[in-house]
Amino acid sequence: MHVSRGRPEKLLYEAARRYAETHDPAIKSAIDQLSLQLADQRQFCVLMNAVARCRDEDMRTREVDTALNFLEDRTRATRAFEQFRSALDKEDEEDRCQALVIALDEIRFVLETNSYHTLPI
Repeated sequence: MHVSRGRPEKLLYEAARRYAETHDPAIKSAIDQLSLQLADQRQFCVLMNAVARCRDEDMRTREVDTALNFLEDRTRATRAFEQFRSALDKEDEEDRCQALVIALDEIRFVLETNSYHTLPI
């Protein structure tokens, strides 16, 4: 899955420019929504990076925990996040990496199916 960083930033910039001109509350709401979506994407990238590095490094880091907490707080579906945390604790490298990939796919699904997401994760 490819996470495009250019599009959300461009949309946010354009919305901010329009809001500065109009002070339209609907545009302010759109800015808030875009900001949250961009934060979601950035936190999801942290998890993707953790999965990519899981064979070589212990990814039970503050950064990964913060990303999990942030994303989990934005949804009611907590199972995928619990699975990701559990996978981080697996001793066997291959099992850990496979479980992280599966949990990441479930997190992606949860985030993409939440109604507040209009940008691809």
